[in-house]
Amino acid sequence: MRKKRAVLVFAFLFILAVFPDLAMGEGEPAAPAEISKETPAPPSDYIDTCVHLDGEYISRDASAEDTDTGKRKKKMTVKEREPGKKDISVRNLIKDYDAAAKGLLEDMDRFYIRKAVVMPPPHVPKQVLRRDYKDIQKTIENYPDSFALGAGGYTLNPLIHASDPENIGKSLEFRFTSAAERLVHEGAKCFGEMSALSLSFDPQDPFSEAAADHPLFLELADIAAKYDIPVSIQMEAVSADMPLPTDLKELSSGNPDILTENISALERLLVHNRGANIIWNQAGYDNTGHLTPSLVRKLLNKHKNLYVGIRIGGAGLVPAPKFNRITDDKGEVREEWLALFRDFPERFLIASGGFAGIKGKTPTSSAVFENTWSLLGKLPYDVADRIGKENAKRLLHIK
Repeated sequence: MRKKRAVLVFAFLFILAVFPDLAMGEGEPAAPAEISKETPAPPSDYIDTCVHLDGEYISRDASAEDTDTGKRKKKMTVKEREPGKKDISVRNLIKDYDAAAKGLLEDMDRFYIRKAVVMPPPHVPKQVLRRDYKDIQKTIENYPDSFALGAGGYTLNPLIHASDPENIGKSLEFRFTSAAERLVHEGAKCFGEMSALSLSFDPQDPFSEAAADHPLFLELADIAAKYDIPVSIQMEAVSADMPLPTDLKELSSGNPDILTENISALERLLVHNRGANIIWNQAGYDNTGHLTPSLVRKLLNKHKNLYVGIRIGGAGLVPAPKFNRITDDKGEVREEWLALFRDFPERFLIASGGFAGIKGKTPTSSAVFENTWSLLGKLPYDVADRIGKENAKRLLHIK
């Protein structure tokens, strides 16, 4: 009996020696390998700090109803503009931001985007279709775990662009300050999206320009510092006066023949109040050829309150730029940009600037979302973690 037992024990020990994994128990996984800082980032709960909802469309059916509730959708009349012509007719404008939000959530899920800061795009005076933050506020409140509010593109940006920087009266300053503080009290996580230089890519897309050191931009910086809320601003980089690129002339007659240098004005805005954090939403979307990695590096070294939003164009409303792209034709991150991300991982954020529309009704910047969000999976793990979420949490106070 003892001999038989000894044989069984010997056989058991032999099996463990040959197959050591069995000692861990059936179905129990081996310890995971350590993740290197150079390992490409795995999917995570990322944050896009600049997204627009396109939930408005013109309907020729006055009896249009909400397909979900059966109730008539909110309608208003606007003048519809045709390229190169004046306003020609009155149509019914349908607002359905919830439908646009649902489509955005589907895209976010595919790319592991946990939260998006939704805000109106920059508006200018006399713009035909105008999107107020109040139109998207209720939708944002319906999805508190997925969306946060940004505001100012509709309320503040037109006031800046409509005013003479040499003649800012007390009444306008009071009106501007009151409007900005109201946005803070309504829960805005940032002032945006603002614009200092926005080029026109088709006849319906307005050109807009206001110097970044405009008195009201400086006032906004003071308010931003007071409430610890960043300013989210788009501005094509023009490091020296330059003629308008030929392809932009062909796309739209709304652009001027000469683009004026604007980097010095941006620097004056940054110096004006060091307590104001400025997010420049332009990296990866250069249409002048001046937004080089070396320029970005220089500005980041000089101005500790400058942060840079990453947006990679694709097609449609946000076309792919020709200059200083972050990724090459194979989709790989270019070395000069990767070096920047590694050297300043705490100063970049995701700010796609994409438009989420209603399927079959309004356009969606699918390529922009995909190109921008997929960049995170190509960055080293620790870099992607900061750029993809930690910086946004800190700057915009997002939980």
